[in-house]
Amino acid sequence: MAKTLTVLQRLRKMEMDEIRHNLNIFLDKIDTLKAETSKLKAQLAYEAEIVAKQDIPSPTFHSFATYTRWKEENNRRIEEGLQPQIEELQQKLVEQFGEMKTYELMERRAQEREQKEREAKQQAAIDEMALQQFVREEGI
Repeated sequence: MAKTLTVLQRLRKMEMDEIRHNLNIFLDKIDTLKAETSKLKAQLAYEAEIVAKQDIPSPTFHSFATYTRWKEENNRRIEEGLQPQIEELQQKLVEQFGEMKTYELMERRAQEREQKEREAKQQAAIDEMALQQFVREEGI
């Protein structure tokens, strides 16, 4: 039984590693989106500053500002779309961890049970030898 539990533990660990990997992919994607949004905001602020200093209005600034707002909104929607998937993966990770801990406890209990059985067999053998020695010495 201990071997079966060990195999189950290894499977759970592999599944947990896969879930962690997928979770990291989603979290990296969100970080990339946030960095891109931050960069766009900085570029927009820079362009707005340049336009404010010029006497002649920039014909492309309005288009750039519109694109920046659209891209920020798009990134926000993508991030919101990833959140349920991240939460689902986090829940799966918690479940897998709980199952793995259950298998570890079961394995530990099985090992303890086997150890008690070995100790009981050893004690029974010692008792038998002591009884035989007593019988020989007493001549019963």
